[in-house]
Amino acid sequence: MSFVRSSKFRHIFGTAAKTDLCYNGIKTSGLGDTNCAVSEKFLAILKDKKIFIIPLEKVGRCEENVMLFLDCKEKVLDVQWSPFNDCLLASADEAGDILVWLIPEGGLTESISADDAHYQLKDKHTRKVTSIQWHPSADYIIAACGYEEFATVWNCLTPSEPIAEITVGAAPNNLAWNIDGSKLGITTKVNRNMGLIVADPRSGEVLKRNDEIYSGMKPAKLVFLNNGDLMTIGCDRTANRSIFIWDKDSLEEKNELELDSGSAAVNAYYDRDLCILYLYGKGESTVKYYEVDEKKAEIFYLSAYSSSDSQKGGCFLPKRCVNTATTEIARFYKLGLAKCEPVSLVVPRKSDHFQTDLYPATASSEPALTPEEWLGGANKPPKTVAFEAGSSSKRGEAKPVSKPATTVRKPVPKASAAHASAPANNGVPEGVDLNELVEDMRKVKATVRKLNKRVATLEGMLEQKGGDACEEEE
Repeated sequence: MSFVRSSKFRHIFGTAAKTDLCYNGIKTSGLGDTNCAVSEKFLAILKDKKIFIIPLEKVGRCEENVMLFLDCKEKVLDVQWSPFNDCLLASADEAGDILVWLIPEGGLTESISADDAHYQLKDKHTRKVTSIQWHPSADYIIAACGYEEFATVWNCLTPSEPIAEITVGAAPNNLAWNIDGSKLGITTKVNRNMGLIVADPRSGEVLKRNDEIYSGMKPAKLVFLNNGDLMTIGCDRTANRSIFIWDKDSLEEKNELELDSGSAAVNAYYDRDLCILYLYGKGESTVKYYEVDEKKAEIFYLSAYSSSDSQKGGCFLPKRCVNTATTEIARFYKLGLAKCEPVSLVVPRKSDHFQTDLYPATASSEPALTPEEWLGGANKPPKTVAFEAGSSSKRGEAKPVSKPATTVRKPVPKASAAHASAPANNGVPEGVDLNELVEDMRKVKATVRKLNKRVATLEGMLEQKGGDACEEEE
């Protein structure tokens, strides 16, 4: 009897990009948890008071001393791209300022000062702002929290005053929106424990609270599940990390999964479409995957991607941009000391057909609400875009309703003359896709195994017939 839980995601494996398809040369020294952010068009990397903006297609060596950047004047602690505009970037810094930058379509043509930021949300926070989150379905709405005893909700189009101020009574450290943006969850320090608050983001009213979700004071990360329950990732006073699922109505514990011990701050990314939780710690070298059964409030460990180099942060590509041709379900941009390395997370499949079970409809780049509609009380989940099978023999590509979402594909740089004749990637010729080569070998081996079984079966049948013939002669 097998006690291994069956799951189609059990064999997720990660493949790091080759060195010439990474972003090399920027020695990050960001103080935040992630220190980078990625949209469909750009990669943003933090270094103290600077934010370097790199178009995704410009892979390879980055000469830091000649690169253009956003000058924030204060050390940056968090950055987030708008889910509805791949050129709109929000940053939060040590001075308490939240700046929203509009990047030209083709990338920066000159460095931009903080005084020239497109929207400036200032004069409310006077201490560090450590966490910012865009609204999941309404455009231009953003929430922020940091080293003060309140969190704020802003409309970027009216930046003089926040929409709401949520008093939490202690220093909040992480926040998250529920799926339709009608509630805002906040993790916060309460005495020497970690607490959880659910608030109305329009009025600032605290709806529910639990003052002891963890016995330690290290920051806890928070995500909302599709059914409205909350999931937190944190640790106790002895640095034992665990995941909790909390009831949306009472904030009482529904389930717990103990993880491991560690002092690193853990970052979380939740794939709402497939109900997969990705955890990665700053200073660690692994990305772990967990499957969440929201109906039963259960969490199951799947597997992990490991490498020899530790990460100083990381971020995930928007789901609509993954490459369905390789059954990629997520892409992690791992930020190292002097390199940002794309890691493709793939669920291997034998068939070349479009895998409908891996690609349900996902959040699109079109907002479901305007700021005015949301402020008026409307709540809607994000608009979705369907992944559809294309007309070619390749697996399908995402086709949004309003705006074409192109699969992010990185060009292969030409080899220099000095290395033109030298084989790359441990003997694999340049231009040959190693993943496709491995997949073809796997298919050939599977075919050979099937043929061997058939041959063995035929030989057995012949021997049996031969034996029957000998008995008839006797």
